[in-house]
Formats: sequence, structure tokens, C-alpha cells
Amino acid sequence: MKIEYLKVFIDLAETLNFTQTAKNVNLTQSAISQIVRSLEGELDVSLFNRTNRRVVLTESGIIFYNDIQSVIRKYDLAVERAQKANDQTQNALTIGYTGTDFELRYISEMIKRFNSTHIKPRFNLLNLNHNVLKEKLQSFDCDLIFQTEDSIEKLPDIAFTPLIFGHFICALPNNHYLARRKVVTMQNMKNETIILLDDQFCPPKQATLQKEIKRLCPDAKYLIADSLLICHTMLKSGLGISVLPDMIISADNEITVKPFMNDTTLCYGLAYLKSSQKKLIKPFLKTAQHISDLYQA
Repeated sequence: MKIEYLKVFIDLAETLNFTQTAKNVNLTQSAISQIVRSLEGELDVSLFNRTNRRVVLTESGIIFYNDIQSVIRKYDLAVERAQKANDQTQNALTIGYTGTDFELRYISEMIKRFNSTHIKPRFNLLNLNHNVLKEKLQSFDCDLIFQTEDSIEKLPDIAFTPLIFGHFICALPNNHYLARRKVVTMQNMKNETIILLDDQFCPPKQATLQKEIKRLCPDAKYLIADSLLICHTMLKSGLGISVLPDMIISADNEITVKPFMNDTTLCYGLAYLKSSQKKLIKPFLKTAQHISDLYQA
């Protein structure tokens, strides 16, 4: 039973005039008659008594009118609430990040720049490891996630926008003797304490390099960090050295970064679902690209 037919019935029950109802709902009188016959056929009752001079509701018609009004009002309210919720959802962006140096420096700039040129949406930020973020993206709990390209390149439902290209660096405490070198090599690390990221929480190229380090530096001591924050804290505490993508960490008053002898190229950017209907995604990507261009300038 079509909602539109029920709305025509309600209008006719109130006007008791085919001509007036036809005008009200922008249909012909014959179309109104067909709709009434269709409803009566589905219900197997007569809803109206019609003569040449007037139209009146039957007893069944009165009962049906009284009951169906509240149903249609609830339906209209449900539609209105769903559309309002959709409008609110469309005007929100949930962005997932892992806590890299690039993110901590520039997410706020991206949001401020976006807000200066668009109607301010509601931003939600989630700080999780990159594997959990992929799950959040695929379950529509995130609209955009910061990610390395190698982490999502085998997922056909995910699109990727590059923001920055980089390489691996060696991060170490300022007072470490290797901090005086121009370049750190695998050979330099053979007897060091090396902080690795948990393989479950790091991108494929990082995991591959870590396996190579363990293979070529069997005498080194190894510590495992299950987040970037923990890795950063361990470095600042002087517990060891680490090899990380250069967009993850930068030098400060406690940490030195040195080029690491490795030719792996890394691509870092924003990933989103190809099927997403969120209209704010593309404009935000343009803003993010602009800010990342300033970062690399």
C-alpha cells in the first residue's frame, strides 16, 4: 500500500470533494478515483459512498481515516528526523590519525584552514593504530584516515590521496655517539639497543625493514613499542635507537634524527572509502594537500 495513496485518501476524507482533492495533490480527478478504487481493492471494503451530488465516508472509511492519520503523521515525522540526521551526518567529518609528527603539526592547521573557507562542520578525531583505523574506515566509523599507501594499496574499496613522500631515518637520543654521524648504516647498529614498532601496529614497509634489521643485526638488543607515543618516550628516555619514517618523528631538544642508509620511499596521505557519499571529503582533501605542500616547501 503506497504512502502517496494513503495521503490522497486522507485529503479526500477531509474535503469530501474529488475536484478539490485533485487540486490539492496536483492530480486529475480520474487519478483520484483510480487511487480510491485501488485502496478499496486492497482493503476489500468501501471507503466512500459516492452519488452525483455528494461524497461521504462509509463506516469503514471513518474508522480507516481515524486510524491511518496517526500512522501517516508518524511516518512524516520519521522521514523528517531521518533527513535531519542525514544533514547533520553530512556536515561532520571523522578523521583517524596515529600520532605521527606530521599529523600533530598539521591536522589543526588543516581544520582551521578548512573552517575558514567552508561552513564549519563538526570534526571528530580518533587516535588509534593504523590497522584499527583501517577497520574503522571500512565500517564507516571514520570518513578519512591518515595512512601510508602501502597499508591500503591491496584494499580495492579504499581510495588514497598522497600528501607527503619520505624515507626512513634513524632516531636517537641527542647524547648518543651515533648522533655525530652524517648517515647511520645497518653496520653501525649491530651492537645497539634497537626500538622496534610492534609488527601488528606498523605499515608493511616498516615491518619489512624491521625484519631486515633483525636479520642483519642478530647481536643487537631489541625493545618493542606498541605505539608511536611509547616509541617516542623510549627514545627520549635514552633506552635505545630506532629506525622510523621521517614523517613520523622529527628532531627536538632531546632527539636527533639522521639519514638512514636505505633507499625505500614512503608515501603518506589520507585514505577514504570509494563508496562514501560524504560531500566534505573532497574539499578537505584539497585543504590537506595545500597544507602538506607548505610542510614540504
